[in-house]
Amino acid sequence: MTASTGSAKKGSSGGGGLEQNLSETRPTPPLKLLFSSKISGASFSTLLQKITYQGPTLIVMKDEDGYIFGAYADQDWEQGPKFYGTDRSFLFTIRPTFRIYRPSQGVNSNFQYLDSGTKTLPNGIGFGGQLRYFGLWLASDFQTGQSAAEPLCSTFQSPRLSKHQNFKLDEMEVWQVHPSTIDRDDLPKHSAMDAHSDAVALLEMANRKMYSKDVRAPENIYDDDD
Repeated sequence: MTASTGSAKKGSSGGGGLEQNLSETRPTPPLKLLFSSKISGASFSTLLQKITYQGPTLIVMKDEDGYIFGAYADQDWEQGPKFYGTDRSFLFTIRPTFRIYRPSQGVNSNFQYLDSGTKTLPNGIGFGGQLRYFGLWLASDFQTGQSAAEPLCSTFQSPRLSKHQNFKLDEMEVWQVHPSTIDRDDLPKHSAMDAHSDAVALLEMANRKMYSKDVRAPENIYDDDD
């Protein structure tokens, strides 16, 4: 699939390729391959290890019908029970036709989503739409995906990207567009509520904010030599 991705990055028509569309938002260095299912295997846990806090990324998927499509995620990937991201994100198709689908202004901000290990919320990686009805989605089983659009994805105004709404994944690649600017030492420490993030999200959807989730574990103020 890398050959198809490469041609799409450069573009073969008047509309330009993925690299041109990426450079319209910020200067783009050469893309770096972070994950390939052909190299690393069909493992969601490996995917998480490879892409978390690695900067903006280009996700490319191929379904078993030969359709190639994906998304640009403008923010670092981090696990959590909610959508996040910026309106610089977009969806695209490469095969059978090359198209870019940018967010529809003012509809919603459901740009990117990543979660795993929850019991009540979707586990996987997704873009646009809403929970369980994504514009593009890959479940954590790393086999089944979804591109729901009846008639269009609300976030990106995109049609169905795959041949069928529910598809089987054949191959996946993730490319780093920019290195992360996040200092890992600045990442928040875990709290007791992090183990129940799906329950917290459901309560907050019902306007029951869980204030204790913002109370983090204390820093270690003792030196190792004490």
